[in-house]
Amino acid sequence: MVLIKKFIEREIDYSSPKNIDYIYYSARGRMYGAWVDTIDGNARNTENGVGSDPGYAEDDLIANPVYIVEEALRTEGGLDSGVDGSDIDIESFDVAGAAADGLIGDVFNDAVTDILFAFAQDKFTSLKLFGEKVGKQCGTLFFISGSGKVKAKVRRRPADYAANDEDLEVDYNDINNISFRYTPVEDVRNDITVKYAIDYDTEEPLKKHTATDATSKGTTVSGINQTLDLEEIMNCCLDSVTADAYADALLAWHKDRHIIIRFDTSHPYYQQLEIGDVIEFTNWDSDFKIYDAVPDANDLFMVQEISKNGPDKTMIEVMEVSAPG
Repeated sequence: MVLIKKFIEREIDYSSPKNIDYIYYSARGRMYGAWVDTIDGNARNTENGVGSDPGYAEDDLIANPVYIVEEALRTEGGLDSGVDGSDIDIESFDVAGAAADGLIGDVFNDAVTDILFAFAQDKFTSLKLFGEKVGKQCGTLFFISGSGKVKAKVRRRPADYAANDEDLEVDYNDINNISFRYTPVEDVRNDITVKYAIDYDTEEPLKKHTATDATSKGTTVSGINQTLDLEEIMNCCLDSVTADAYADALLAWHKDRHIIIRFDTSHPYYQQLEIGDVIEFTNWDSDFKIYDAVPDANDLFMVQEISKNGPDKTMIEVMEVSAPG
């Protein structure tokens, strides 16, 4: 008996619609490297006695904005935080982003593990601009410190600062040429809209959250008798809870006017201050009042400008970030 194989050719036609509204794409985000646990053979939270346990493990998906920036610094920038030639101040990154108690939790008024960033960087950019973009959306300043290391510094909501949260005390007797002012009324923002969930085809956000403050809009002594809008694009986020919390944070920062104090000092001790550091004033002259009040230990100010002119003169401008009342 002879077996004969017969092959039958079949043609199948597939048709696609002319207009496609949705394209589904499955992608994998970036993962933590070994650096999140171990650096130069040592546990990250014990290296030179600094840093803390970030609370994440190698190969976990990175959704924490602080560590998104650190990963980019390592992968694209070739930086490291090893014992020899350290480029990254891991202590400041862990203070900002650690899962258990990172200060970005204060920005979003939520557990750090519930802060979810997810986005595609589909255009060429510098690491500086990348860090500024991510940092702006999580209340964190990433900058190169005077030591040459990249540092992270979080601006918390006013109500989250407490006694002893200052980085340095500034003695009134060490400062000269004091001037002060309020932030202008036009800088107040009491009606916030955050747009998020970017459509990468149209480059337009698909969703939005709003936050408003009636007291700031009102006619009382705490109000400005007008509505001032702020619209922000949160292009690093798809999560509604995170975006809503960011809108609330923007409102907490911008709904009130803040005292700004400018002074200079010839004391070299204060040259250690950097942008983002928080100070409190001590030994303030009770006869020198700022808008009928004397700064006390509960008044905290953040350095927003500093100029170091040699070892004997430093000009510093600080803005109030927390005060009683």
